[in-house]
Amino acid sequence: MRNREFKSVTVNSSDSSTRYWVHTLRGYLPGIQDEVSIIISKRNQRDKRPEFFLCTDLSLSAQEVLSRYTRRWAVEVDHLYLKVRLGLEDFRLRSYEGVTKYFDLVGLTLAYLYWRKVEDSEADFKTLSDVIAQHRHDQQEACLRAFGELVLKSGSVDRAMASWYKQAA
Repeated sequence: MRNREFKSVTVNSSDSSTRYWVHTLRGYLPGIQDEVSIIISKRNQRDKRPEFFLCTDLSLSAQEVLSRYTRRWAVEVDHLYLKVRLGLEDFRLRSYEGVTKYFDLVGLTLAYLYWRKVEDSEADFKTLSDVIAQHRHDQQEACLRAFGELVLKSGSVDRAMASWYKQAA
């Protein structure tokens, strides 16, 4: 890799641009019938830990491959939230009927998140994780306001707590 010629490529994302040093190789890999392109990417010329990208579309330049990968990253983050935050990774332990109902519920939740991402134009959400964070913030704020109103109504934090926990049960 030391004697390889790396060229500078700038990749633009929605809010910034990053410069990478890339070298492209083409060839065949075991188990893959067609020729592939391997892009070796470094953050700077002295980077000792390059990243490797495999691409089967030989018509794409290194810049196009890296640009597409940066757009894919937001999708990966959304999938992580589906698995971790919405519990989609735990569905295998349920019956078939439970799994279908669970998928329906997660699908409905996902539809709500996408709807809110599009509808709330002032928030400028970039990913679904931004929508989830905002939704949680809104829910916490509503909960805190409701408790505050209960404190004002009852005249005591202790009475409000007793009433709050009675309502929650």
